[in-house]
Amino acid sequence: MAQRRAIWRPGVASRAAVGPGVPCAARESPGAMRSAVGLVRQECGVGIVDIDVSGTSFAFVAPPTKIKPLTETQLQAIVKALEISLDSIKHTALLENGPEWQVLELETAAQVLALDSSRVKWPEFKSIGLIGAHPPGSECDFEVRMLAPSSGMSEDPITGQLNAALAHWLCAQGRLNSTITVAQGTKINRHGRVSIRPDVDADKIFIGGDTHTIFDGHVTL
Repeated sequence: MAQRRAIWRPGVASRAAVGPGVPCAARESPGAMRSAVGLVRQECGVGIVDIDVSGTSFAFVAPPTKIKPLTETQLQAIVKALEISLDSIKHTALLENGPEWQVLELETAAQVLALDSSRVKWPEFKSIGLIGAHPPGSECDFEVRMLAPSSGMSEDPITGQLNAALAHWLCAQGRLNSTITVAQGTKINRHGRVSIRPDVDADKIFIGGDTHTIFDGHVTL
């Protein structure tokens, strides 16, 4: 059995999101969501996205991602604005899974966290994704930041769709062979944790994490 949900924000295209989608399903089928339902289908800009609600943490299937080179003009603008040393950049890409993400992978998580997000603003800069590895043995494998969101904040505390795009990017490079944990929101005092789980047999990547319902209700539009 599956439920279909659409998440809409006025003036913003619908997108994949574990947080908003699952509580509405839980509210309509209390006590049976995990055992009897197991799956929520959410409609967003890239089509129907499956959300697995059968486990203790919810996870959506990462939608397909187009991987293109980041142009030299885009790269230089970001590097100049954020004062990034070219020596610290490992990889770059332009990823598209609905939104477009200008992505830079830096050598370390510490370098990612050192950058000042206030230097880039929407709409001059479109969404910028940053990723860097934590040292082996750390709680998290990577640190991720999403800068210049259109919401008016300088940085997004957690971004499921960016992490989904990054997951496909890592997979295309042969670097996603097991479940990894990503930290996001650290710089703005948020404890965001995203689980990225490849399922080789099903040819899918699951993006998940714990959610907290702050409030719920109904809106008539």
